[in-house]
Amino acid sequence: MDYIYVGIRVTGRVVTTDGKPVPDALIYEEIYYERAGNRSVSKMKPRADGTLGLVKEERYYEEAGYERFPRVKSKVDGTFALVEDFPEGTELRLAAEKASTGMRGEATFTVRPDVPVKIIAQENRLGSVYGRIVDASGEPQPDISVTISVSPVTKTQQGTKRQVYRQFKRTWTDENGRFWADGLPVDSLCHATANRKGYATRPDSRRVKTKGTNLGKIVLESVHKPELDAYKKPVVNVDPQAWTKKADMPTPRAAAACVVDGKVYAIGGMNGNEPLSIVEGYDPATDRWTKKADLPVLRAGLSVSAVNGRIYAIGGANEKTGPLSTVEEYDPAMDRWTRKADMPTARAALSTSVVNGKIYAIGGTNRNGFLSTIEEYDPATDKWAIKADMPTARSGFSTSTVGGKIYAVGGLAMIGKPDEDGRGANTAYPLAVEEYDPIANTWTKRADMPTARGGLSTSAINGRLYAMGGSRMPGAKIIMGGKAKAIERPERRKMLVFSSIEEYDPAADKWTKKGDMPVAKHSFSAVVVDGKIYVIGGSEDDATSASMHVAGISTVEEYTPR
Repeated sequence: MDYIYVGIRVTGRVVTTDGKPVPDALIYEEIYYERAGNRSVSKMKPRADGTLGLVKEERYYEEAGYERFPRVKSKVDGTFALVEDFPEGTELRLAAEKASTGMRGEATFTVRPDVPVKIIAQENRLGSVYGRIVDASGEPQPDISVTISVSPVTKTQQGTKRQVYRQFKRTWTDENGRFWADGLPVDSLCHATANRKGYATRPDSRRVKTKGTNLGKIVLESVHKPELDAYKKPVVNVDPQAWTKKADMPTPRAAAACVVDGKVYAIGGMNGNEPLSIVEGYDPATDRWTKKADLPVLRAGLSVSAVNGRIYAIGGANEKTGPLSTVEEYDPAMDRWTRKADMPTARAALSTSVVNGKIYAIGGTNRNGFLSTIEEYDPATDKWAIKADMPTARSGFSTSTVGGKIYAVGGLAMIGKPDEDGRGANTAYPLAVEEYDPIANTWTKRADMPTARGGLSTSAINGRLYAMGGSRMPGAKIIMGGKAKAIERPERRKMLVFSSIEEYDPAADKWTKKGDMPVAKHSFSAVVVDGKIYVIGGSEDDATSASMHVAGISTVEEYTPR
């Protein structure tokens, strides 16, 4: 829930050439790109002993094509609405595919208010491929991940040209080593690649046919140095004594969580692109989960805080309404929800913290962009009050309370004026840590966090704050001294996911590197029970997406700071 953009909601309909609706078609946003320059290319070459080894070469390249981002599926009547909002005037290209019938259509248009897009899907434009993964001796290889890459043909004003290869689908081999993938553009060149630790396949291109293309046997061969998870930050310093695996959360998701009377409550959140209303309670003493009453308003990107034994679910967003101002109170003893006074500013990806029995809703994002807004909620009176703005408007960040002060850490912020397309280049990750004093209603700049990231979670124990995990998008910039500085190569295609833990001591205003988390992840919740931090759910996904999309996990881990 780190990245929610603002503007006009794009709606439309997928129909056949004779105007009939096409249900369950997957809608993609296709973004055109052109790149050129030098890059390091890994190539497998035979060694003296006959095995293969990876050799890196510097090579000049020029490439162009469309990169695809899955968005939503069309409904029974063929209609759809993108979760993401776009600025007016944005040029978009959408594609609709229905693999079961081999239908595909595209539409290029300019985003305008109340102007739906029409995508005409035609049959027999999609094909399928199949094959088998075996080892050098011919034995089938089950449960191997297979990446299908294609080089489609594109018609342009300059004529017909073939795009560069790009990842199209992922699938898995069955018990006999067989795999199958559909929904591939007919006449595109296609190859399947697979790997496991120490082994990889050589790509072999074939032309995709409508009724299926047999890629034949693909052999896993030994490689000198496999490069797996190349874009994830490696886990290098895990203290096994500090971590304990606990019972998985029943529902995989990126949920909001808080603690009442020593029990953890995971509330709402997201899995895939679906906001959830699910509430599940966890008892660390018994290591068991229990289903609770659903959240009345389903939502993701909300924040939750507890006061006097009650939980308050604040803000968030869903596909139907967009950013929300909704506040709902949960009574764990009665397992019952009650509607409370709305927050003055509707928003998602905010953070809340509690000081002296009052909840402070800070930052976030809505259709006006990233927010610096702070609003104070008093559960005793069910009233809201406006407080001093946070110096850095941000979303996807985290706050924690230490010694009666609130510390805002990490997230995603906006630098300067939006670009013509309204997104991407104008966002950056602030290193700045900002301290809020609720009594004085003032903000103070504190020592920068060492690692720039959003989607992180913070927890406070014994006067120390722990910043854990998070992610950073391709081509990222960081904000230092109010200025944006590039820190990533713009051609990097994957999101960087962190396992880092950094400890902040407010008394000394100093950061210290701690041992890593066992798994790099983002968009999770971290809560404290009896001096231990419980890391709940989130996502390990490193795919880039401009929409609300989180591939949730159910993992729960207990961390004891050392």
